[in-house]
Amino acid sequence: MNALIAILKYVESKIKEKIYIELLRSNKNFKAIIIKERSIYSRQRTNGGQLQQGPSKKKGITVMLDPVKA
Repeated sequence: MNALIAILKYVESKIKEKIYIELLRSNKNFKAIIIKERSIYSRQRTNGGQLQQGPSKKKGITVMLDPVKA
């Protein structure tokens, strides 16, 4: 697991962007979600003058990793 974090930190230093890592254990697979752009909420006004929250945009790269055989 520490080796996995080290690899992701190395990738982070290479792409010069902050990586948000979400590790999920499901069916003995590790899933690391690398999000390069955080959620953006766009606000737009309707005809009535009420604030309406637009859709959130989230771009990311999903990397499926094989489990570490311990």
